[in-house]
Amino acid sequence: MLTFNPETHEYRKENGDVVPSVTQIINEWIKVTIGGERWHINRFTGAAIPSRKMEEGAAKGSDLHKGAQLILQGGIDWASLADEYVKPLKQFEQWLKDFQPEALYTEAKVYHPRYNYAGMIDLVMVLDKKLFIVDIKTGGYSRCAGLQLAAYLEGWVTQEKYTGRTARAVLSLPKDGSSYKFEEITGDNDFNLFRACLLLKGALK
Repeated sequence: MLTFNPETHEYRKENGDVVPSVTQIINEWIKVTIGGERWHINRFTGAAIPSRKMEEGAAKGSDLHKGAQLILQGGIDWASLADEYVKPLKQFEQWLKDFQPEALYTEAKVYHPRYNYAGMIDLVMVLDKKLFIVDIKTGGYSRCAGLQLAAYLEGWVTQEKYTGRTARAVLSLPKDGSSYKFEEITGDNDFNLFRACLLLKGALK
């Protein structure tokens, strides 16, 4: 049984061993301190963002995922939401109406026993007779989204012993309320690139 501590973003096995997460393995953002201020530096693009903004964004992203989960469960209280969440979640609701997916799981833990990594999938659903692993974002996304989703998908297929058709996608819900974008992610080499990240982290055996 895999457990997850949201405060430390830490996955553990029953014996207490820590399991590295997909995002930790990809290691897209590096934390540094410059002139007494903490920054997140993207090691692929060189982009620099103040850590406080990254942390605020991560917290809001987590809240948005919870809102999406409540919509799927039919129990969201729109009046209780802060304005900044209403617009993107209305677009999530519109996406559901337009595509009518069969949502199977939200915030689903996944673990790959062979490669020993874990992660949290935003949405597992069925659409057009394919199992989709979906990442929900409020802003743009990088090339690393393909690696992340490939790792989730490979982990899910292995964990659940799933043998049907599969796909990966990003659902972008702009903060300004403009139209959502639902994009299927392709790339036959993505999981191999993720395995390279495992090798760099010393986690590949």
